[in-house]
Amino acid sequence: MKLVHISDIHINAEPILGLDSIANFKKCLAYVEAHDHDADRVVITGDLTHYGLEESYRELQSILASSSLKDRLEPRLMIGNHDNRETFASMFENVSRDEAGFVQWTEDTPAGLFVYMDTVDQGKHSGRYCTQRLDWLKSVLDGARGKGQRAYLFMHHNPV
Repeated sequence: MKLVHISDIHINAEPILGLDSIANFKKCLAYVEAHDHDADRVVITGDLTHYGLEESYRELQSILASSSLKDRLEPRLMIGNHDNRETFASMFENVSRDEAGFVQWTEDTPAGLFVYMDTVDQGKHSGRYCTQRLDWLKSVLDGARGKGQRAYLFMHHNPV
């Protein structure tokens, strides 16, 4: 299975440390479009935006809509500590959330179960995985084990 992993795109209208995050992300997607159509999945593991602003998520939506990465290659979007969970969920209405409202879900793939985890501790720069999320993960992993299925965990920051 071929996986394209992208992280920390930090979409923002203004340059960050003198760099244009929008132009850089467009170049990244253009590379994937040109060279990685044989991939099975594209996963972006958080820090989709720099400040979690609605305008940044709108820009991300526009970039993704004009991309040729569709169906199996449509990027799986995960949030990171620079994102805002509620703003993200309101802008990407098809986002999967668990029963507690965290942006985390699973996906069956030929390689096994992909587990997309929400490690955001809103307003902090570190990752966190609270009891509710841990209970969800335990249930997911127990289910995979029961099926003899491998599980692959995706997250932005290591949870503590």
